[in-house]
Amino acid sequence: MKNIRRWLLGTSALVAGLPLPSGDGPIAGAAPPELLIEISATSNGYEVSLRSPMHRHRRTEHQRTLPNDRGVQQLISLANECDMHCYRSSEAQAVQHFGTTLFRAVFDPSGENLLRASVDLARVNNTFLRIVLELDQALADIPWEYMFDPERGAFLARSHETTLVRYLPAPDGIRPQSGIEQLRILSMAASPHLRDSLDLAADQRRIRNELAPSIASGQVSLDFVDGGTFADLAAALRIVQPHIFHFVGHGDWNDELDDAVVLFEDTHGFVEPRTGIDIGTLLNQPGMRLAIFNCCHAGTPSRSDRLAGITPSLTAQGIPAAVGMQFAFEDRAASVFGSALLRELAEGTAVDQAMTRARLAVFASFPGIDWATPVLTTRVPVGDIIPRS
Repeated sequence: MKNIRRWLLGTSALVAGLPLPSGDGPIAGAAPPELLIEISATSNGYEVSLRSPMHRHRRTEHQRTLPNDRGVQQLISLANECDMHCYRSSEAQAVQHFGTTLFRAVFDPSGENLLRASVDLARVNNTFLRIVLELDQALADIPWEYMFDPERGAFLARSHETTLVRYLPAPDGIRPQSGIEQLRILSMAASPHLRDSLDLAADQRRIRNELAPSIASGQVSLDFVDGGTFADLAAALRIVQPHIFHFVGHGDWNDELDDAVVLFEDTHGFVEPRTGIDIGTLLNQPGMRLAIFNCCHAGTPSRSDRLAGITPSLTAQGIPAAVGMQFAFEDRAASVFGSALLRELAEGTAVDQAMTRARLAVFASFPGIDWATPVLTTRVPVGDIIPRS
């Protein structure tokens, strides 16, 4: 539990349980209460440790395994039990069934009571509950973002009352960051030949439109990388020095190599694959706070190597936080998610709450399972990812 204790010491969560004055919205500057969950593999199963914002602690050992197929095949098979005319209804039932299984794997009756009390505390304080997962590497590839609370009828990562964050303990020091007056965003797109063509111009227009009010007010600056090569990215980073880097394009996961790649363009417009270690070499610079990779499998972790994958590797290398997709992501859904997330961040929304609102934007436009594909991983307290002055 040492990592969870370190998180508690470094965050300003509402641990006293005292209600704040009521009003129409969360109290400005007040951090939401946090429920901290550590899930570790054991020789016979797994262990769950819970620590509530009221300083209540619960630890349980489970003599069973978590889903061997990590849920993907289970979701597909359940979703396909009905014929196509009821596909959406079947898919919804499949996701809820799987999400309930994950929920029960984490929350036994006593743990569920801690969750209920923590949600009630957030309600009393007119805010949301931040759920922070610290996961054993062997369990990181399970899609925890699908956890479904059957009593509230809500997915924890898709509810206005809760957010879900993955916390990766930092083995070394954390770079301090003063308050940011103007948020610098650098966006890049790549669509190599012989891959599915992406409408990059339309995606950039969407981002410009979403961020226009924040740019006009001076809160945000937005730049686009001129080109799709890795060298183009290096050149742009030297000039812009962004707080947020945003990438739109293609990504792949290689089971044989147990690693992911992002597909940049080479000088002839064909594929140039780059790993998370490659990308981190460029992005892990002073000032960088959040990397967003809006491409397939950028958030897929390895079960054994913390430096494999894209966003897991970036946070392990030192970038405070990263967002990536744990599965394939439909192109139109990706466009909605990326622009909505950048808009919320530009407006000063906390990163985890911005993730929830971007998920809801995807769900509103594309009912299905894409909304849970994005994963937020952080090595710092959420409020420290993008501190605003």
